[in-house]
Amino acid sequence: MFLKKNKNLFKKNNFRKNFKFCSKYINISYKINLKYYLLIFY
Repeated sequence: MFLKKNKNLFKKNNFRKNFKFCSKYINISYKINLKYYLLIFY
């Protein structure tokens, strides 16, 4: 029971961390892609 609760808590925290990290990464890659896109097409 206790372990299960902790696992869920851990999962939630992990998910939040991963989500933050992913959104940051996506933002960065998006900006880079946009730069290259503009470079190539203009």
